[in-house]
Amino acid sequence: MSKQQKKLFPLAAVILALITFFPVAAGCGDEEESQSEIDIWISQLASEDEAERQQAMDSLVQAGEPAVEPVIAVFVSEEQALPALKGASSVLEQIGEPAVQPLIDSFAYTGEKRATAIAWKKNTLVAIGEPAIEPLTAALENEDPAVREAAADTLGDIGDSRAVDPLARALDDEDDAVREAAAEALGAIADPQAIPPLTDALDDEKRAVRQAVRDALTRIHAAVGDTPELQAAFDRCVAVEVAPITDPYGLVIDENGKMVNPEVLFGLADDNKLYILSILGDCVRIIQ
Repeated sequence: MSKQQKKLFPLAAVILALITFFPVAAGCGDEEESQSEIDIWISQLASEDEAERQQAMDSLVQAGEPAVEPVIAVFVSEEQALPALKGASSVLEQIGEPAVQPLIDSFAYTGEKRATAIAWKKNTLVAIGEPAIEPLTAALENEDPAVREAAADTLGDIGDSRAVDPLARALDDEDDAVREAAAEALGAIADPQAIPPLTDALDDEKRAVRQAVRDALTRIHAAVGDTPELQAAFDRCVAVEVAPITDPYGLVIDENGKMVNPEVLFGLADDNKLYILSILGDCVRIIQ
């Protein structure tokens, strides 16, 4: 290397460093500016000017994935203004698949605005539709029961039969609210594949879960009509809910749910009579 080349080498290194640095620095500035714009557009979602709101929504949709988390935060904002909530939901729906997992993860939010926020998040995922199904079924295995419950609810609202098997497994969840949500979701989907696991769940330890299971079987009957599987579910319903109280009195119930000897009910306490009549009505609706 000549002396002239040796003199030029440090200068070339400096120039290369500057060329490398400034684009990165400029990129950082662009990112900060972009985030600032996103914050401005989000604030405009609550504007009284409809044109301004629409422009803000269009800009957020155009921003795409970087706007997802900030827009989701609108659902838990202090004001929760209706135009802003509607705008945020519309933006996330249009962004689509990139918004799905962040929305599901945000089910874990436990603040005071949770009820309203969960409702909007679920509705948004339902509007996104098919791209949300697989992530939601995966969320049924989430360690947080609040996430599992909300995922089950949302799958029921979407109504896709691909969720039947994961929801059926959720009928064995350790959390009773999750089991109840899974039963309600299976009723909403109304796929006959759910009849056997729902029948098995008729003896759940929690009364609210058993009620949800009976209601789900009733909804499936309304959708598909009489089936041998539903008759078996009716028989199990009677065995689980009615027989333990009425067997000592010899009450006989036929395959159509009619009491052959209703006079034996006179031997029961009034509370038990009302309970038996109510539960038997639930069981009968599974087949009629």
